[in-house]
Amino acid sequence: MVKIKFVYFDYGGSHSSVIAAHIHAGNLKGSRMPSSSELMELPFFDKTTPDNLGRLYLVGRDEKGNEIYILGSQNSNFEPVLRSLAALLELDKDFVFVCTMPYVNPLLRLGGFLSRRLSLPLVGRPLVILGAKWAFPHLRHLVEKVKIQTL
Repeated sequence: MVKIKFVYFDYGGSHSSVIAAHIHAGNLKGSRMPSSSELMELPFFDKTTPDNLGRLYLVGRDEKGNEIYILGSQNSNFEPVLRSLAALLELDKDFVFVCTMPYVNPLLRLGGFLSRRLSLPLVGRPLVILGAKWAFPHLRHLVEKVKIQTL
């Protein structure tokens, strides 16, 4: 059986993509709302820097052994580039790219800007946490849909 590489991406690779990837990998149980401390303990959550942009980071594996990654794309669509490189290098082409930007709400956007871009986490993180909890059910639904579509 060919393994799939799932890549969840958003602007900074720090919030919505991280939550969705951790739901997919089973690190967050989609059946209940995570606490603020659970969100803050997630690797990469509200911790990425400009140096992380454009790089794939492995979050874990799902129940089928598929690899789950995050990517901060800074509004670029890396899917065509990665697919072209995979073809050029004759690697397997079993990638699924999932954009989580439609699930970034105003609180996540403002909190992320303050926390990551302006380096004001004391001001931005409370907004990020509220925005993340607001987005969580939508991201859970997105992951469920992705899993069903890739059966």
